[in-house]
Order: sequence, then structure tokens, then C-alpha cells
Amino acid sequence: YVDGSINLTDQLVFNVGARYTHENKSVEYTKFDRLSGATLTPLIEQSVKFNAFTPKASLRYEIAPRTNVYATVSRGFRTGGFNPNGPDANGVFNPFKPEKVTSYEIGFKTGSSVVQFETAGFYYDYRDLQVGQTQLLPSGGLINVVSNAPKARIHGIDALLSAQTVPNLNARICVAYLHARYGTFTNALGTGLNSATQTNISNQVQDWTGQQMARAPNFSGNAALDYTVENLLGGKLNFG
Repeated sequence: YVDGSINLTDQLVFNVGARYTHENKSVEYTKFDRLSGATLTPLIEQSVKFNAFTPKASLRYEIAPRTNVYATVSRGFRTGGFNPNGPDANGVFNPFKPEKVTSYEIGFKTGSSVVQFETAGFYYDYRDLQVGQTQLLPSGGLINVVSNAPKARIHGIDALLSAQTVPNLNARICVAYLHARYGTFTNALGTGLNSATQTNISNQVQDWTGQQMARAPNFSGNAALDYTVENLLGGKLNFG
């Protein structure tokens, strides 16, 4: 990877960087009898290669000392791999694809010795988003597998305010709004309902196109308060 910054003026900084990733992954699979050690299926070997070029660029303008605005665009990469459910009926593994995202962000940061504040708006454009799902095996066991949603998009805004108005006492509050939706995702693996028997249908192929993404609430927030007692028995004691 390479990364560098240029001071265009005393207040304006341009940063640019890039990373190239090349990966080789392989898997071996066989079945054997645990008691006799006899091989039940022949060894299956398969390999896959992943490549990614992920650049980034940003501009930061210092409005005043310890106060700036910035804009960033970048590409991200998350490696692919093999699921633990073994090969298909043809003896072939179907590896899940790498996840790639293009990220856009604009933000504002300011701070003093007492108060710090920052906020940002962002937009993420995903390709082959990796989605963790639970699969029921014929034996009745459960395993976690990864599939790919061809497209997904997220946009939102977050803000953080922290203050230390009293020595050793820190207060923080953070809030966020998130709009996260799958794009085209017609082959998701889920659990359905048999309306006639009111029982579950496992490993059902479902269409999640346009649905809200998992673990992505519209609104979230947190608040924290901590106080540090200095020089207590030769150390420090923190209440949070």
C-alpha cells in the first residue's frame, strides 16, 4: 500500500492512498469413519484467488485551530472464502465472494480542552455484501454460512459529544440515524412458515430485495459517564 498527504495551503490538506491485495485460498474435504479410520469419500481439493485494488482520497480544511471539515471517498475490500457445509452434489465448493464497498463521507470536528464534538454524514454502496445466515443440516445440526447479497446501500448521519467539565469526570453521548437496505437479493436463506401446519420451513429461499439489513437499526445511541480516582493505593480506580 501507499499513502501520502500534500499541504495545498496552510489550512487545506489533500490525502491520497491505495492498497492492492492478492490472496490464494484452498480447501480440502473428505469423510472418514471415526471408529475404523476408513475413508468414506475421496479427497476433494479446490482453490480460489481474490484480487482487489482499494484507493482512497480525502480533503481536510482547518477552519480554526482544532476545528476542521473533511470529505473522503474510499474503496473497501473484505475477503471471500469457503463455507463449512462442504461441497455440493457435484463435488464442487461454491465459495462466497469478496465484499466490496465504495464509501463517501463528509464531516465536521471541533474540540477544546473541555468539549469535543464531531458529526458525519455517509453513504456506502456495497457489491456482494456478505450476509451471515444459519443453515439446518440433514443431520439436524445447525451451521453458520455466508452468502452474498449482490447489492446493498446504506446512508446515515452520526454525532458524538464528549465533555470534561470537572477534572477526571468524562461524559459522552452519541446518536446515529441509519438507512440500510438490501438491493437485489432474491436467493437469501431464511426460515419460513407453513401456514397449514403453523410449523417452520427451514432453509427456505427467500427474496429479501429492499428489506432492512440485519443488525442495522434505524436509530441508535449511547451515553457514558466515568470518573477516575487518582493515586489510590499506588494506582487508579475508574467508575463507569
